[in-house]
Amino acid sequence: MIIIIMTIYFSKKTTKHATEIATRIKKLLTLFNMVDYYYGELFQKLFIYMEFFSKKPVNRAVR
Repeated sequence: MIIIIMTIYFSKKTTKHATEIATRIKKLLTLFNMVDYYYGELFQKLFIYMEFFSKKPVNRAVR
């Protein structure tokens, strides 16, 4: 989880790249959401924070 936060933090310069990473992680999370609900909730909070700090909103269609 720390690695993902660091990659998002370092790719703040290009917000498009960060949103692409976020959508990929979100698609993976929807597969494992029923298995691991707790980490799914943690990542949902993380993506809400990412939406808040990035210029373009993260795609909310997947969830």
